[in-house]
Amino acid sequence: MPDMHAGFTQTSVLAHDIGHAVPATGAAANVQGAAVSFKARYRARVQWGDCDAARRMFYPNYFRMFDNSTHNLFEQAGLPLPALFAERGLAGLPIVDAQAIFKASCGWGDWIEVESHVAEWRRSSFTVRHRMWRDETLLVEGYEVRVWATPHPDDPTRIKAELVPAEVKARFDAEPDA
Repeated sequence: MPDMHAGFTQTSVLAHDIGHAVPATGAAANVQGAAVSFKARYRARVQWGDCDAARRMFYPNYFRMFDNSTHNLFEQAGLPLPALFAERGLAGLPIVDAQAIFKASCGWGDWIEVESHVAEWRRSSFTVRHRMWRDETLLVEGYEVRVWATPHPDDPTRIKAELVPAEVKARFDAEPDA
């Protein structure tokens, strides 16, 4: 695995996380064959509150780190989610499927890195793949399937899946803005 410690810049994904973003790099192919021009990396330190009684990171917090990394991915693509929600009238990007395969554990004080990319675009949903590392050790591989959701036109308490705009997809197929 390449050295991912060089070139980190401070970012705040959630106020209580000590997170760092790495500029988007690399290449991956999605299921439909279109090249994804970058993967974003998110680095954070495992805090005491992330852990169970054995001082190992409690499993739901891996999914929280996935979510943080998805936010970072959009930001690195030049689409920070608060602005995207406001500009596009989004109600959210709800998760309709998520999975993690745990390969090794991490604990209090460990620095971890989550590498994420959009692996597949569908009509109104997309899959974000995540790989979490501690140094050279792969800890977890997983994914989230998210839906592009707007308020339902007939009932504001509901949401409705909409087409993911082509210009949003294009941001992940091109080099992100600095």
